Amino acid sequence: MMSRFGTANSDSGTTSASLPASSPAASGGVQPKAPEELRAHLESSLTERCAVLAATFAEGSPDALTLIDMIAKPAEHVIRRAPIAAQRSLKLARNENSSTSQLAELISGDPTLAQGLLRLANSAEYATSGSHCTSIADAIRRVGARGVESVVLRCMVEGLFCRPGGAYQSMSDLIWAHMVRCAPIGRALGRLFSTNQDDAFLLSMMHDVGKLVVFDRIVSLRTVQRRDAKFPASFVGALLRLVHEPLGGLAALEWGLGEKAAGAIASHHRREVFEFSDLTSQLLFAAERADLARACGGPADIDAWIALGALTTTATLIHNTIETMPAEKVA
Repeated sequence: MMSRFGTANSDSGTTSASLPASSPAASGGVQPKAPEELRAHLESSLTERCAVLAATFAEGSPDALTLIDMIAKPAEHVIRRAPIAAQRSLKLARNENSSTSQLAELISGDPTLAQGLLRLANSAEYATSGSHCTSIADAIRRVGARGVESVVLRCMVEGLFCRPGGAYQSMSDLIWAHMVRCAPIGRALGRLFSTNQDDAFLLSMMHDVGKLVVFDRIVSLRTVQRRDAKFPASFVGALLRLVHEPLGGLAALEWGLGEKAAGAIASHHRREVFEFSDLTSQLLFAAERADLARACGGPADIDAWIALGALTTTATLIHNTIETMPAEKVA
């Protein structure tokens, strides 16, 4: 199935630092991990990938080795914790016994969360009656607990969108723009992969969060050293490509998204898949491919996506879903 979207590789740049390439289709299928084993598996994968990078860039790259060591530490020392207001809001949103008034009072005290919630409540997805929502309590009732959680987590992710500056600022900007564009595409594709629309939107936006964690660590390194770090030309691209999946999965676990979401983020390139998050992983793969292909323009071979990602839907359904999205949702 050829679409108006172009073709694109989801990992730009090449480097000698790489792990064995595989795909679910080519490697013989699923490599199952029970949810309770996921954290240990992701930590082991991250350690392995950091070792590959360290071996590749060991010669004359002290800053690169220092950054690799920072990223290879236990997740609680690498992933930035959510602000207190966000942590409390998430706890209330996930508690079935909490009241709207409790949540409204907490969110009203944080301008960033309040603005994000009102923006979502008045978006095309929720403002179906046409009425403009100005009350935090009304906004909570309109979007529900899932919507509140989506707003809080988005604010957390936006907080990770740091300003690394220099040569890496344009790279960071492109990654964030890609993540934002993937969110509405994921929402539209969610039904094809049995995923709730709000979850599909949020996880599609968060799929590359591991890359933001890397830039966050680069900023931390600069702060500690009081100077800009000096890396080999190909290092940052190799680092992003190799560690962002397990690092993103660990971030999801640290923020309480659960094993299914973490497994999907950690396997969205479909080189390894987890049975308990397989459909969501397929969704993230498809949303990313659709956005990167659209960025190139021209036709795309959706049948190739189906084969490469071992997707369980059809090219026709993906094509029709994306083609019928309103233009403002894709941008």
